[in-house]
Amino acid sequence: MVTTTLDTGREASTASQGRRLAAWSGIAGAVVVGAAAYLVLSLSPEGSGADATQRISDFYLGDGNSGGLLVAEPLSIVGGFLLLWFFGNLTGTLRGSKVDSGRYTSAALAGGVTFVVLAFASITAQTTVAGSTSFYPAFEVDPHAALMFSHLGYILLAGAMAAAAVLLAATGVQLRRGAVGPRWLGTVAYVLVPISLLSMFFVYLPLLLFLIWVLLVSMSRLRTDQIPG
Repeated sequence: MVTTTLDTGREASTASQGRRLAAWSGIAGAVVVGAAAYLVLSLSPEGSGADATQRISDFYLGDGNSGGLLVAEPLSIVGGFLLLWFFGNLTGTLRGSKVDSGRYTSAALAGGVTFVVLAFASITAQTTVAGSTSFYPAFEVDPHAALMFSHLGYILLAGAMAAAAVLLAATGVQLRRGAVGPRWLGTVAYVLVPISLLSMFFVYLPLLLFLIWVLLVSMSRLRTDQIPG
């Protein structure tokens, strides 16, 4: 009887530590991915206007901070790993709740994984020219190719936000049903679903709001073990 009680206590302690680590993972992942997206948004040359090709050439071959764009690549790798850990723990907690219906948890996990994959692909696409210029001296910058990679990266990030909308919708249903955590997080998730689906118009605002939601869920879990992490 004593042994069983001790084992149960150890399991509960281990589970609590795992949830807290996952919460910190969510916080760190949101910050790191946000930093990577900020670097891409703030440093990439403007692609509109009649002189866009000249600005792009000057950026990559002149005094532009093209090397700074490369910092976004390792940030996106580290941030993606941290968010995968967070999403896995989040859906695991939902799966263990009393109101879990199975299909919502699976949809949430699929949305989270797809978000990470597409977000990483987006950042990679938008830093490919900078990387090629830095690592291959024989590489010749083609401004038109740079514009294509920039557009590809934008579309991939919009796709990542569509996947985030799936995660938000599926998680929101569970939270609103009282699966785990405060119901208002589910309400916020519902509000962010249409915003995420409209990300084609300006993808970085929905991305910022989604990452803030991740921060809210993670920080809530640090205050109580009842919040998914």
